[in-house]
Amino acid sequence: MKTYANKSNAKRAAIKAIVAERGVEEAEVKANADQYFAIEGDKDNGFYPHYKTERVGVSEEKEKQLKAEREFDEQYIEKFGTAHCPHCNVHLENGAWTFDEALEEHLDPKSSAFPEMFTHEFLCLGCGEEFGEERELPVKGEGIKIEKDRPEQNGIVRPSAGGKCRAIWDFCDELNEKGVMPMPKLLKEAAREKGWNENNAVIEMYQWRKFHGIVGRQNTSK
Repeated sequence: MKTYANKSNAKRAAIKAIVAERGVEEAEVKANADQYFAIEGDKDNGFYPHYKTERVGVSEEKEKQLKAEREFDEQYIEKFGTAHCPHCNVHLENGAWTFDEALEEHLDPKSSAFPEMFTHEFLCLGCGEEFGEERELPVKGEGIKIEKDRPEQNGIVRPSAGGKCRAIWDFCDELNEKGVMPMPKLLKEAAREKGWNENNAVIEMYQWRKFHGIVGRQNTSK
């Protein structure tokens, strides 16, 4: 069992663990810390958090609210690996880009408007900080030609031909034509075979699904 030099360090560790493992908002844990854990131990042997298996005094209505919040967060966790920016802790509902969205959907990487410091997978629009794996801009002459009048459905624009995002979408189209619903496992396997970034492949798969209005395991074939 890991121990800490003082109660404050043990408390911070407990809050971080509960947020990560139970999907509870940090503010909720801090406000109701005594319902989640107690700090035990002493100066000689160190302090440690004792976690409570059940919270005390949380109403059924509150439990439903927390469940709804966790379900809402899942869409951001699927896309960005987290629902909150790891730098400013602002919820990504506030706004965030993926590198490929900026590269293929919004801006020409050769223009002065493209964020030069965008060198990682994701960019939080709240604080302007990046997170995720490192990415590289295409070398000069390899920029993607942005197609005009691309189809748009459900707030999602189909990627331009010739880019990796479009290649992933084409792969999803091929699966769907065969009656196979594109799922994360399939996209990760394809990414390893085709040299795509696995996280980006899954992200684009969810964009493809949203474009087609797909929920669950249905496909677009009639």
